[in-house]
Amino acid sequence: MKFSQLLILGFAVLLQPGNAFGQASNFHFAFDTATAAPNQVVCLNLKVHGFNKITSFQVILGWDENVVDFDHVENLQLPGWTSLDFWHQNNHCLWMGWADPTGVGVTKPDGDTIASICFKVIAMPGNFTDISLAYGCGQPGSGSHEAYNAYAQNVWDSSLFVNGHIIIIPSNAAVKMPEGRTLNFQLQPNPSTASTTLFLESPEAGNGAIRVSNLTGQLLWTQRINYQSGQNQFQIPEEALANAGLFLVSLETEGGSATRILSVYQIR
Repeated sequence: MKFSQLLILGFAVLLQPGNAFGQASNFHFAFDTATAAPNQVVCLNLKVHGFNKITSFQVILGWDENVVDFDHVENLQLPGWTSLDFWHQNNHCLWMGWADPTGVGVTKPDGDTIASICFKVIAMPGNFTDISLAYGCGQPGSGSHEAYNAYAQNVWDSSLFVNGHIIIIPSNAAVKMPEGRTLNFQLQPNPSTASTTLFLESPEAGNGAIRVSNLTGQLLWTQRINYQSGQNQFQIPEEALANAGLFLVSLETEGGSATRILSVYQIR
């Protein structure tokens, strides 16, 4: 094989997905969903995906200024990243940027939390806000969203960004657990088109109750339950859900109580 053919073959291999210079990136950020009561400070974890040899990024976040105020940042997990790299503007925008001090690039596992962004709730129960990408309100001259890797590629793709959500609930719907205890329950499917199932893993048997409320705290449905040690499942029927929207599903047990958000996007 001639040298020119080898050279062409080499470039073709480099440009295949998964190789350094032709890598198909799925770089993006993803936020949690959280519930909070009025006047409470709530923190959303900022998680990364496709964070491979990233050397710098800048992002502008926005939210409904009538629902929450920016409060602070914590749990910063990138080299050299401090609170000075965040700039709050106009009560509804937050610019954040970072650059690797070594210039080599940092790699993080998918789903890793790199920061917690904290907000204070100023709205009443029943309100909610997205934490999403914002435009036109960053630092002067800072440009827009971008992320570069060690190969000088801008791997930013706004379409992959996963919004966060803060849902305001009554203060009596907050999680109540004894110190050192956790209540492990999930709702599946969630989102749901009608009914859903509550899955509970308990270290012991006992009695409890499931309650379904709307976002203002109005009780829509309740059921007493007996649960066993190990895996348990309980059906939440379609009639418990008044219409499409967001609901608070609270589980009360002898070991404590906790609340999850259930989204219903279509009622048959």
